[in-house]
Amino acid sequence: MKKTMMGAVSIGTLAIASTLAFAAGTANAAPDLAATTVQSTVVTPDATAAPIADAQQIPASAELVDDAAPHDPQADFNTALGQGATQFGLATGVGGLVGGVTGAAVGCALGIATGGTLSALVSVGTLTPLGALGGCLLGGSTVGGVGTILGGAAAGIPVGILSIVQGANNLHAQGDL
Repeated sequence: MKKTMMGAVSIGTLAIASTLAFAAGTANAAPDLAATTVQSTVVTPDATAAPIADAQQIPASAELVDDAAPHDPQADFNTALGQGATQFGLATGVGGLVGGVTGAAVGCALGIATGGTLSALVSVGTLTPLGALGGCLLGGSTVGGVGTILGGAAAGIPVGILSIVQGANNLHAQGDL
C-alpha cells in the first residue's frame, strides 16, 4: 500500500508540475503571426488635387520616431522576479493542497485499518467506532502533513527551476543579461 500511495502522489504532483510548467512556458510565447489579419489601404491620386510642392516634406518610413519610455533594466529584473515568485508560489500551493488532501485520505484509511495504532492491522471484530474515528484523525493528520510537504516540494521545485530559466531568458531577450 505504501508503494501505491507514493505512486499516486508522485503521479498527481507530476501532472500538476507539468501542467504549471507548460502554462508558464506558453504564457509569454510569441503570438501566431499567421493568424493575424493584415489590412491595407490603396490611395489613388485625385487628378484635380494640387501637386505637392516639395517632396521632402513627407518623412520616409525610416525616419519614424519611437516614443517609448527609456529602457530600465532594474524594472525588467523586478518584473521577472515577480513573475517567478508568483509561478513558484502557485505551484507550491497547489502541490501542497493536492499532497495534503491525498495524504489525509490515505492516512485516514490507514488509521481506520490499524485502529489508531498505525503499527498493526486490527480485525473488524476488535475495531471500535471510537478507535476507527481516532485512527482516521491520527492517520489523516500525520500522513496529510507529510503529503503537504512532499506535494509542495514535488510541484514547487521543478516550477521554481523553470521560472528561473524563463526569467533569465526574458532578461537576455531584453538585453539585460
